[in-house]
Parts: sequence; structure tokens; C-alpha cells
Amino acid sequence: MGLDMYLSAEVFIGGSYHKIEPEKIEVSSRFKETNDQSPEQWEPYPTEDIDSITYQVGYWRKANQIHGWFVDNVQHGEDDCRYHDVSEEQLEKLQSICVELLQSRDKEKALELLPVRKGFFFGRYNPKEDGFWEDYWYDLETTVKAVTKALEYISRFRADIKYRSSW
Repeated sequence: MGLDMYLSAEVFIGGSYHKIEPEKIEVSSRFKETNDQSPEQWEPYPTEDIDSITYQVGYWRKANQIHGWFVDNVQHGEDDCRYHDVSEEQLEKLQSICVELLQSRDKEKALELLPVRKGFFFGRYNPKEDGFWEDYWYDLETTVKAVTKALEYISRFRADIKYRSSW
């Protein structure tokens, strides 16, 4: 329970240009662990109509300052737990902010550029709380990695990037 955040890259492949064989798609171990059906009952995934593939390029848990940035800069202030398109320019801006703050470790500037956002189980929001700054900087490092990966998908595969939260 709490704030989970996802950055995904959707790559259009065109259903008539690729053939994905059902027997080559393996069921994930997570699905196997959580599914109460026996393997004989699992139906193969339909593959004939696949036109795009979605990759998870970023995941955060309770990184409320990053979530707040997406809400303010991508979602037009609407915190609605829906998918939102993220432009390359927006990603570059977020990456630049994170890199700048990680280099300087300026706490005042960090709270100005990426302020914390309170919410139901949104994680730490008190800068005076033990462990706050370690978590804050870790979230920025995670963000730089996720955004770098998203930008790679844009460059290599012309991916559409989407952000979604769940809380």
C-alpha cells in the first residue's frame, strides 16, 4: 500500500510486420507464483494482433518529490493515477534537475526544485526525519537511471513514454 510509480516505453512494431509465436512467450515466474490455475489450464497469449510492446523503464516506490514533479509538469496538476504521455523535453528537464541536485547536494535548492508532496502513504516528507535525505538522494539516482533508459528507448525505437502512479 502506498505510492507506486511507473515509467513505461511503448514501442510500435506493427502487427503485420512481425510474427510473435505464442510458444515463444513464457509466463513470468511472478504470474506462476500468484496464479491458482495449473499450468495445463493457462491459455496462450494471443499474438496475432500485437501492434506494440510496452517496457517498464522506471519504477519508484514512495518517491513523492518525483511524483510531484510529474503531477505538476506532465499531468497539469491532476493527480489521477492514469497514464500520461511524457515528452523527450520533459524527460531531459527532469534529468537535468536531478543531475544538478545530485552534484551539489544542496538541500535548500532540492526542496525548491523538487519539493516533497504529502499524500496517503506517500513516504517521507519531513526533511528533519532520520533517513529522509538518504531516501531523497536515492530517489534522484533512480530517476536519472530511469530517464536515461527512457531517452534511449526514444532514440533507438521511437518509443512513446508514459508515466502512471498508483496509490
